[in-house]
Amino acid sequence: MTEISRKTDSRIHQERAALIGVQTPRQIWDNLEELNRLADTAGAKVCFKLTQKRHHQDIKTYLGRGKVEELAQGIKDHDIDTVIVDDDLSPGQVKNLEKALCLKVVDRTELILDIFATHARTRQSKIQVELAQLQYASTRLKRLWTHLERQEGVGGIATRGPGEKQLEMDRRLISRRLRDLKRQLLEVERQAKRSRQSRRGLFRVSIVGYTNAGKSTLMRALTGEKVVVQDKLFATLDTLTRNMDSRWPPVLLSDTVGFIRKLPRHLLDSFRSTLSEVVESDLIVELVDASDEDYGSRQEVVDRILHSIGTKKVPKVRVYNKIDKLPRDKYDQLIAAQKSHIFVSAYSGKGIEEFRDYLHQMARKEACPVSVEVAASEGAWVADLKKWDHEGSGRWLGDKLHMNLFLPESEVVRYQGVKQITLEKKTEFSEF
Repeated sequence: MTEISRKTDSRIHQERAALIGVQTPRQIWDNLEELNRLADTAGAKVCFKLTQKRHHQDIKTYLGRGKVEELAQGIKDHDIDTVIVDDDLSPGQVKNLEKALCLKVVDRTELILDIFATHARTRQSKIQVELAQLQYASTRLKRLWTHLERQEGVGGIATRGPGEKQLEMDRRLISRRLRDLKRQLLEVERQAKRSRQSRRGLFRVSIVGYTNAGKSTLMRALTGEKVVVQDKLFATLDTLTRNMDSRWPPVLLSDTVGFIRKLPRHLLDSFRSTLSEVVESDLIVELVDASDEDYGSRQEVVDRILHSIGTKKVPKVRVYNKIDKLPRDKYDQLIAAQKSHIFVSAYSGKGIEEFRDYLHQMARKEACPVSVEVAASEGAWVADLKKWDHEGSGRWLGDKLHMNLFLPESEVVRYQGVKQITLEKKTEFSEF
């Protein structure tokens, strides 16, 4: 894996990068703006950009021959260290480009993996990132041993011996490490599953969206927690879950990893355990950066990824964020075009209280009003029921405790099966 220098120490050389991309007729195109942000997040300084319109990539060198020559001149003129490509390249394309340009070539997946590796903090995210890196590297092992071809005094036949032997050794090492990582990930997943099961019966909301849509800022605005907020892509990799406030019924909010177009398949596969939080939610908040002129195509990317991880049956609500950045005319146009959605500014606080009330209303809709009665002698069941009595409805009548509660349907079913508890369903919240 390549690692682009991201240290701020003046003694560390900051890599000077050239960005290149091919625009095809069916491709969503942002003129390398997103790649520029990715490079900046990785710590590179973008000094040169080159694009080409083609029906498809050149199978050998990604760009056409003339553009490769133009790129070589740009590299010379701008003292470039690294070329970053806006697509995934085959090992052959990487090899041919590096041979033509005489410097390092990094494709989009390699760049994103490098950023993820930098931002991984917990054991789970570190395992997931390394797993994705090794799966990516395993398809490119031959590229790592092309230096044998240039060893002085080594011919073609002699080259194949050591090279093939080392190749097989590397494959075995990677295969062994992949098995080990998958085993570790299974252990972490079991722990995460137990943690999710401990939140059984609580209304769970997952905040998803394109990277840098403002998910962490919204999380901070809704919960008051000191969630880390950075103006960088993929600042959040680990799912962070917090109680929204002390009101009843409780609402648990989860901030998740951001999505992006051309998200590497290896990463999506590796992070499925983290994304399980989204799949098991009671409500998904699709956060949209309303100030992004291309928010429509970004939302299509989010929807495709959500569909691919299996969230079809989970209720969703679309929330437009950063409305404080919109001119009045564009704000009015957005409101008119998206009447059924919610509009907030997580930064300024506009619309946050209304959105918080909306989430509590959704949680109440999922709860069932019940009246319960349990004897004082059943201490364990008294304590178990009291954890749901956040509105202080409990009253002692003789030696029995009476409570009016809002319970998730799963908890209603559970308590109905307990002979020590008398439970009666209500039809309206107003009866309480």
